[in-house]
Amino acid sequence: MHVKFEKMDGWIIFLALIGLGLFIYLYPKLYPQSSIRMDINKQEAVDLGTALIEELGYDLSQYYRTVNLDYDWNQLSYLNRVFGSSETNRLMADSVQVFYWAIRWSHEKTSSLQIGGDEEVARDRLDQIFGQIRLSIDLKGKPIRFDYRPQRNEERSSQREESSSEEKDRQIAESIMNRLRNFYRGEWNSEGSSERQRPEGRARQYTWHLNESIAGENVSIRVTSMNGRVRSFNIIYHIPEPYSEQKRGDDWNGVVAVILGLLFFILVIVYFIRRLRADLMDLKSGLIPALVVSLGYFIYFWAQISPDSGDPIWEILLGFVISAPFVGAGIWVLFSVGESITREVWVEKLIVVDTLRRKILFPALGLAILRGFALVFLGLGIISLLNYAGIHLFHGFFTLGDTHLPFWTFSWPSLYGIGSGLLSSMYIICIFCLFLIPVIRSRFRRRIWFMIILFLLWSFVSMPIPRLNPFVLRMGINGLIGLLFVYFYLRYDFVTVLTGGVGMPILFYGVTALYAGEGFFTLQGILLLGLFIVFFILALIAMKSEPPSEDIKSYVPDYLRRIYERERIQRELEIARNVQLTFLPRRNPEIKGMNIATLCLPAKEVGGDYYDFVELGPRKLGVVIGDVSGKGISAAFYMTLTKGFLKSQAQNISSPRKILINMNELFYQNSERGFFISMIYGVFDLDARTLTFARAGHNPMILRRPGKGLVEELSPPGIALGLDKGDIFSRTIEERSLGIEQNDVFLFYTDGLNEAQNQFHEEFGEDRLMRIVETYTEASAEDLLDRTQREILHFTAQAPQHDDMTAVIVKIV
Repeated sequence: MHVKFEKMDGWIIFLALIGLGLFIYLYPKLYPQSSIRMDINKQEAVDLGTALIEELGYDLSQYYRTVNLDYDWNQLSYLNRVFGSSETNRLMADSVQVFYWAIRWSHEKTSSLQIGGDEEVARDRLDQIFGQIRLSIDLKGKPIRFDYRPQRNEERSSQREESSSEEKDRQIAESIMNRLRNFYRGEWNSEGSSERQRPEGRARQYTWHLNESIAGENVSIRVTSMNGRVRSFNIIYHIPEPYSEQKRGDDWNGVVAVILGLLFFILVIVYFIRRLRADLMDLKSGLIPALVVSLGYFIYFWAQISPDSGDPIWEILLGFVISAPFVGAGIWVLFSVGESITREVWVEKLIVVDTLRRKILFPALGLAILRGFALVFLGLGIISLLNYAGIHLFHGFFTLGDTHLPFWTFSWPSLYGIGSGLLSSMYIICIFCLFLIPVIRSRFRRRIWFMIILFLLWSFVSMPIPRLNPFVLRMGINGLIGLLFVYFYLRYDFVTVLTGGVGMPILFYGVTALYAGEGFFTLQGILLLGLFIVFFILALIAMKSEPPSEDIKSYVPDYLRRIYERERIQRELEIARNVQLTFLPRRNPEIKGMNIATLCLPAKEVGGDYYDFVELGPRKLGVVIGDVSGKGISAAFYMTLTKGFLKSQAQNISSPRKILINMNELFYQNSERGFFISMIYGVFDLDARTLTFARAGHNPMILRRPGKGLVEELSPPGIALGLDKGDIFSRTIEERSLGIEQNDVFLFYTDGLNEAQNQFHEEFGEDRLMRIVETYTEASAEDLLDRTQREILHFTAQAPQHDDMTAVIVKIV
């Protein structure tokens, strides 16, 4: 396999380096994650929170803890739309709290319950029963909000207690406020208090207001005390109208994505079943991608394991064991179907994949990885540039998508980045590049429609990086990035775009971790960026390696080999069919006084039915029809052999019985045991007005005599050729002679006519054949045979033909 560094590659690398520079330059000006400064890490936040909760007088021994990095969606969207992304990131890093550690202590009884559906909603409902404590601490260590929800039995017992005095509750609230003043500098003025009745007693709420605004927002601290305890406190940023109530805009996106996903799932299943039944897939080809995705899913799953969750590790691993087969099976089916379709359209897109089956490092792989890196850099640069334009020209604003930021929350963020990048990108690239692109291309030849449809479909797919709102703006950016992937796929190959798809989120996560300014996350960023360096070195080594031999390039999947073999056999059968047709009469004899029509329809490409004519004089004609046991090539071979035997005997012997006896001896000597042929041979003598014939185990001949109003079957004794060496055959077979008259009709046929079956496995039968011959008395031989064929086809309807059908009709005129 020879690879060539094209001139266009140089331009793409040049543009990719520009894209990388744009991404690095615009990153702190655009993306909210750049403002994350880990002054305290997760464990430090837990320690601070635990100390604060215990100081407030709450016992945490009966609770289990979960910790997530979260953010205030309303605050982020407001700041983005008012100040722009660059100033927003500065404000978030300096004074405005958007990101925070969300710590929740839930009662230990809830950890053992099975929860289905929306886990967050279910947990909240359970916490209403068993109790919950929530605390939010920003990344600088400032407490943001606290909320205590008692157990129901505690509520009932609290109702029997005497409520604390207003003075005591005020003192408790002021003590908390004094502590919060240490974190939130400035002049705070009291706005007084209010009361409200709760099921567990009377709650008193105290509010303080900051004299100066922050980022155009008024700030308040609200403390709620009850029964001599602090029940909640909250730092409240009063977002000005009309920014306070903004819909996220993701609901419609989610609904459409679900509908498209369902339709796509149905489409893939339909293609899978059809191609599986047609033997157009190599199921083994999807096993390695399925294993790779399962590995990525395991890495993704393992990265989520945290001792803070309170869940036993075996339960987490059990969830992986149950779900992993479905994840792996999905990519197995998708890759198998997509690969088979792609091979019909662009087999060159899979050359690197095919070579990987035999060789680990080779130049084409190295070049594909380098081109994939170019796609990563160029893609992130274009995304950043489009986001920057969307913010400044179309008033776009960022959201982070997921409520929780898993990269910052899990124990091993680098593993999460690798696992999620591999998992999501493999599915996305297989869906679009292996499946949708060739399917759409095969149906829409005009390039403009091809690109428009892919743009619209890809517009619903977002990379796992911050997403720009509003939704229409995000769709446009998604669609344009999708077209970039389409361009790289059409120009290069599958491995190139897969490298780009996997590398894009990993590079973004790596840069994000480096911006955190905290040792642990810096290490995670170094690990992710180090992965890029490792693969870059491997790509250079592969470029210098020995090219694989040409036989690797010519790899052909098993199913294609089977297809080629079937096509070869089909071509040979067509040749055999054409040869066989040359052994059948090219035209029917034209003898005055006889009207002849013939039909021969093999059940397969070649058949074992045989008919022929032997011209014995101007007014004398031999007619033969036979049926070799079995079908296909072997039957056709013996049919051809029989023709030669007949021609050699009929010219010198006049007796049909003697001819069949001689033919039986020759057939028995030259055929394998188990093969036999039934036959009728008759000689029409128009001068003598006679038909002399003998039957070797064949279907009866049907005779219609209009003058006598008679239709009958003629079946003199005889056994098939090849069943006996000769003694029994010669003793059994008889010759019969009968007179012929004008308008007599003789029907010679094989059992493919009378044994033709419909969908209910009912046979056409001899009675229907005789009824047709009896009914159409005035028809010519051609019309009668045509009527017979139409009656059989009408009877069998959609049922397949299971045997050769051959008939000869002779009408005396």
